[in-house]
Amino acid sequence: MDLLDIPLPELRLRIDEKPAVFFDMCEQVARAREWAMERRREYAGPGYDQLNLYTGPSGSECPMIRMVAVPREPRRLRVDVIDDWRTTPIDYDEYLMTAKRLFGQLLGGIKRLTGKRYRLGVPRRPVAVDYGSLDCQPISYAAGKLRGLCRQLAVAPGDARDRLIGAYYTIQPVSPSDVPEPLRTHLAHLYAEITKRPARHSREGAVEATVRTMKNQAAARLMERLLDIADAVARLDEYCRSRERQRMPGGFV
Repeated sequence: MDLLDIPLPELRLRIDEKPAVFFDMCEQVARAREWAMERRREYAGPGYDQLNLYTGPSGSECPMIRMVAVPREPRRLRVDVIDDWRTTPIDYDEYLMTAKRLFGQLLGGIKRLTGKRYRLGVPRRPVAVDYGSLDCQPISYAAGKLRGLCRQLAVAPGDARDRLIGAYYTIQPVSPSDVPEPLRTHLAHLYAEITKRPARHSREGAVEATVRTMKNQAAARLMERLLDIADAVARLDEYCRSRERQRMPGGFV
């Protein structure tokens, strides 16, 4: 997982009726607008319904609204939009602007048809790295501590819990304040997860007390997140080095 990239928002649509009834209303709007559509009833079992609305008469050439109902969320639909995106990876703002425009047309049509008002659920925008204000000195320090972590986690003796404990003591000198957001939050959360249980006796620390009581699978997930953080810090360090090279005599401006 690339922690420096802003993930696309996970859109949600809360409804008051059963998904099948809501999809029927959507189909009425689509027919009135002459949109192509594809209804997939129970495509993955009972309660799994999907409706694809192509916002034009031709399915393959028009932006598409996709809505999926799952049994464990009977009053909430998972929704997204598909288009011929101009950038790869898809730009966050372009995706969100397209989603709001297309769902505005659909939900506006439902309001005129039934009088019911629905709103697209959009999560808070994730924090992005502010490259203009990076403090490269602590980033370089953090990168030095995290360098080689992949090999340590791969070849160190013991199970995932043993290796996680060893990795923690390697990176522990790195403070969350040494790295920018969103890495600061990820690192602080990782430290909190590794030290959340108090020591049980004088020869044990909070790290051992916490990690020893974890399942091996849980420790492996924390190791994976640690490697994600290390990869992101390495990318920031390379950016800082590149910026410094450009400032040197004979470098690029």
